[in-house]
Amino acid sequence: MTLYALLYHDMRRHHMTVALSRDLTPDELVAVVRENETVVLDDDAREAMAETRAVVDDIVAANDRPVYGVNTGFGDLYDVAIDPEDGRTLQRNLLHANTTVGNALPVEEVRAAMLARAAVFAAGHSGVRPLVVDRLLACLNAGLHPVVGEGGNSDDYGANARIGYVLTGEGEAFYEGERLPANEALSAAGIEPLTAEPKEGLPFMDGPGLMTGRISLAVHDARRLLTAADVAGALTFALIGKQPSAFSERVAEVRPHEGDATSARVVRETLDLETETDATVAQDPLSIRTIPQVHGSARETLGNAESVAETELGGVGDNPLVFPDGVVLSCGGFNGQHVSAAADALARALVKVGHASERRVHLYVQGRGESPPFVAGDPGLESGLVRAHYSAASLVREAGTLDSASDRNSVVSAGQEDVQSLGGIATDHLGTTVEKIRAAVAVELLCAVEVRELADVDLPAGAATVVDGLADRIDTEDRSKQIERVAELVADGTLGELLGEAGVDVP
Repeated sequence: MTLYALLYHDMRRHHMTVALSRDLTPDELVAVVRENETVVLDDDAREAMAETRAVVDDIVAANDRPVYGVNTGFGDLYDVAIDPEDGRTLQRNLLHANTTVGNALPVEEVRAAMLARAAVFAAGHSGVRPLVVDRLLACLNAGLHPVVGEGGNSDDYGANARIGYVLTGEGEAFYEGERLPANEALSAAGIEPLTAEPKEGLPFMDGPGLMTGRISLAVHDARRLLTAADVAGALTFALIGKQPSAFSERVAEVRPHEGDATSARVVRETLDLETETDATVAQDPLSIRTIPQVHGSARETLGNAESVAETELGGVGDNPLVFPDGVVLSCGGFNGQHVSAAADALARALVKVGHASERRVHLYVQGRGESPPFVAGDPGLESGLVRAHYSAASLVREAGTLDSASDRNSVVSAGQEDVQSLGGIATDHLGTTVEKIRAAVAVELLCAVEVRELADVDLPAGAATVVDGLADRIDTEDRSKQIERVAELVADGTLGELLGEAGVDVP
């Protein structure tokens, strides 16, 4: 439980309600986004929001100083004064002006963006009314999701604005399986359209909402993926490898990378492995021997991405910032460079994990260790898993071709907004990378399942629990569907549950 995001459990309905204030975690976001847990605004957050909203109201009433986004234009039009009577029109026009194009984003990404922005508003420094968060959360709880185009989104301005646009009754939304005009969807859900008061359109647009939601989903999924990669590597070692000393605790003790130690521990616990052996034994290929280092490095990169996601969910990515003492600070708090850089780094680390996994699949296909050639019962008559190996290789290459975004730039708005994080692109690539590398690792796990059956190999009890558990859940002979099914078992946490049953302390 975090300090401010309180979780209450109704045991009669097995239902969880997230009371939103600050320090929402990626796992809590996943619970709301994917498991449809109810989320409400915490009372303390409501009070904090009311305090800073009063500051904005006073600024509007006095109209004696220019405050960006309250009584001025936007971007390079920051020096254009706006009459207080036009305050609502200014905010509506801003939401109306921002655009996205193309196919609609997946609903879970839109839900994640909605919750990420609600968390920022709930921190109480955006100067919006509590009613704004109430309406956002009402849409989330009702399953009403704005239609947001997947393309043309510069630093989340477009995606965030489209969400706010729908809350005002304009644009389109998905509701109960239909794509409807926003006003019809809101009416059907019993939600009143929002009128954006001064300073309430800009916070919808400003800040890394979509990219924060995406990286929060991705770190949750990447954590399960890396554990699956550790387990796949452990099973490959059990069936093909020879030298267990690569997984010794002593290796990580003298080169103390936490990620290395964790990955090596998962291998040892999965196999109940004795690692203190004579180093003169022939060494395994690097794809096996460096599992702790390759996977461990990715784990540490994941740790940084998790930290960034937690900071963004618990912080205030907005501009300007409003404080209860009346101070309003113009700043770059909306910039998403932290998210963008973390997403790019994690994606690259996962591609390396996928490459190592694909090389281990190659060892199976070669007929190393206990594996029959091509992982086939009757090589020649059967192709075994050689074509699945082709898929694994292709998936890794596909992920590797997704270019980085955090080191690029896109100059817009008359040169005033002349640096962009491009975190929307980086986090989109990260999500795609997780999916592709998860499928590649699924091929390695499938190899272990097949070799166990074809060669009738005795495995350590923990490893047998995992392999047999996977085999029991693969109910098709279609190789494509087998890969998809194993990837599913990684994504939904089933593999982690099997590991727990095997006595492994799951990271």
